Amino acid sequence: MRWANLKIGTKIGLSFSLILGLLLALSIFNFIGVSRVYRSGREVLNTGNLMNTLTLREIDHLLWSERLNELVDLGDPSEFDLELDPTRCRLGQWLNSEERRQVEELSPELAKTLQELSEHHVHMHGTAARIRDVLETAQAKQIFWNETKPALEELRARLTKTRTLLEEYRLAAADQMS
Repeated sequence: MRWANLKIGTKIGLSFSLILGLLLALSIFNFIGVSRVYRSGREVLNTGNLMNTLTLREIDHLLWSERLNELVDLGDPSEFDLELDPTRCRLGQWLNSEERRQVEELSPELAKTLQELSEHHVHMHGTAARIRDVLETAQAKQIFWNETKPALEELRARLTKTRTLLEEYRLAAADQMS
C-alpha cells in the first residue's frame, strides 16, 4: 500500500499518530534530562551542606581543645567538663552515621580520609581522658602539647582534605548538571 493510495482520513490518522509518537519520545527524553539535572543539583546542594557541617565540627573541636587547655592551666579536676567519649560529640555522631557511609561511597580516597579522620578523632579524645587522670601534674601539659595538639592538627588536616575532596565532587556534579 502506497501513501498516494491511502484515504485522507487514514493519512491524517497516521500523521497524527506519528506526531504523538514524536511528542512522547521528546517528553521521555526531557523527563530523563530534567531528572539528571535535579539529581546533580541535589548532589551539589547536599555536598555543600556537608562541607558546612564539617566546618562546624572543626570549630567545635577547636573550642573543645581551647577548653581543655584552660582546664590544664587551672589544674582542678572538679572543673573538668569535657566530653571524653568520641562517639558522643557531634563529629563522632556524624562519623558513626549512615550519612558517612553514603559519603564514603563517593570515592575510595574519601573513605580512606574519613577513616584516618576517625582514628585521629578517637586518639584526641583519648588524650583528654589521660589528661583528666593527671590534671594536677605537669604531665597534663606535656600530654596536651605533645599529643592532643598534634592530634587536633591531624584532625583538622583530614577535615580539610575531606572538604577538598567533597568540593571536587561538588564541582563535578555541577559540571554534569550544566
